[in-house]
Amino acid sequence: MGIACSLLAFLPVQGQQLYPGDVSGNGFVDHQDVLFWAYARGTEGAPRPNATITFEAQDIDLTGWSGTYPGTERSFAYADCNGDGKVDDSDLLVIESNYYSAVDGPYQPDPFQTGASSIGSQLVLGDSASIDVTPGELAVIPFNLATQETQDIELGYMGFQLNYGLSLVAETPAGDPAIELNFDVDGNEWLMEAEQGVEVFVYHHENLGYSDIALYMGSPGDYVVGTGAIAEFSIVVEEVIFGLQSVNIDIPVILNGGFKRSGFVSNQGITLNLVGKPVSTDEQMLPLDAVMVFPNPVNTGVLHAQLRSDQPGMIKQMELFDQAGRLVDSYAPNARSGQLNASALPAGLYLLKVKTDKGLQVMKIQATR
Repeated sequence: MGIACSLLAFLPVQGQQLYPGDVSGNGFVDHQDVLFWAYARGTEGAPRPNATITFEAQDIDLTGWSGTYPGTERSFAYADCNGDGKVDDSDLLVIESNYYSAVDGPYQPDPFQTGASSIGSQLVLGDSASIDVTPGELAVIPFNLATQETQDIELGYMGFQLNYGLSLVAETPAGDPAIELNFDVDGNEWLMEAEQGVEVFVYHHENLGYSDIALYMGSPGDYVVGTGAIAEFSIVVEEVIFGLQSVNIDIPVILNGGFKRSGFVSNQGITLNLVGKPVSTDEQMLPLDAVMVFPNPVNTGVLHAQLRSDQPGMIKQMELFDQAGRLVDSYAPNARSGQLNASALPAGLYLLKVKTDKGLQVMKIQATR
């Protein structure tokens, strides 16, 4: 369990300029900009002169834009990402287009104002600390909101990262992580009381092993009061993954209807006990950085695996699987390092399983041509 007291981002962009998609002005485009955009929906003002959606500094005209974000003097005009003079769904597409674009600069907290309440809230994955999961089959993980003081909380906006690791979740035919968020669950009637329903934004980082999620009410400024079930995450675990794995929530933020933090937010992840396949001593998962694999992406030549100097043992086996789970190549080096010939690999995504006498490491490998 961890406590997120502040959110780090870049220094605000100064002057009457904006970078399209950087609604909060912290110099970094992510799911929190979705929350800022959601709060300003429906407002209008002067269009931006010579507007483009390219992530570059652009002059902004504040004429006619009357609203500002709580605790700041930042105008709603910054939510007009495409510069057409109104904040609507088309601006959300610009945020998605420029997602994870950044302005150079040191880190600084996001400009969320803290409200008067000190209720501590908690985002919880699962109804227990662990669940049994069969690799290759669908696993359902409940997602709940709780408060440590057993009090209800005012919820208008929520953002967080779902961190599941680089190689845990299988992929859909389209190449996205096999993750779905379902709100048709028992116990979340309190959340569905929002007048215009609930909207959700999801951005998958398929090469990093996590997904950004922003949740907001269908009508700006609306909120619900309560705690309990929110939704369910449905995931499919890779068939070649072994041992105990975890899914966690990172950098959570919860805002009330007035766009203010109501207190600190903690989080509780869940452990997946992968069953249906034997887990022997040498199939216990190693730390993520125990084995160095390079180059990745691999183009031509040799794919290397090497134990870090502080890791004991020897590499006993290297196995490379394609996306269908078929074994493509293998090698038993019985040494501190090993290699596979990647010169004939078709372009695509692969899973490399490196087994040592101390444990197992599984990672995604991208082959390019």
